[in-house]
Amino acid sequence: MTIRCLQSLAETWFESLSVQIILVDDGSTDRTSQLPAILPGLDYVRNGNNLGFVRACNRGAAIARGQYLCFLNNDTTVTPAWLDHLVSTAEADPHVGAVGSKLIYPDGRLQEAGNIIWRNATGWNYGRLGKPKDSRYNYVRDVDYCSGASLLVRRDLFERIG
Repeated sequence: MTIRCLQSLAETWFESLSVQIILVDDGSTDRTSQLPAILPGLDYVRNGNNLGFVRACNRGAAIARGQYLCFLNNDTTVTPAWLDHLVSTAEADPHVGAVGSKLIYPDGRLQEAGNIIWRNATGWNYGRLGKPKDSRYNYVRDVDYCSGASLLVRRDLFERIG
């Protein structure tokens, strides 16, 4: 999965952005530790055991140098200009602290286009199992939360609130 994710990054490279790619290996038992040898320029951090999603993200953020931090799960496959869109959305409004991606399942159904928290405190993926090209899911809007599977956060905000 990790190699497929990194390959999709390489295939959709963004000319307009300078990026640092940090791979946080959260105690994997596969061959992930061999990736730095075949992918020069990759910043690699290995946790001795699985510390969990939040701690792994914090470990990567601690060595990141950019104005934005983008957290991306290793089971994602990105599409052309995905990061450009996240960054341009954040830069369009200084009040935007985080931007999430529309997520599509491998079978082509929509996983989510943002998320909703209902009055009873339950959550739901907006557009879940719908059609990704449906106009209801194809515009920028405020949401209650964004999935951490693909999330861009302003560094200064992340450092203030974690």
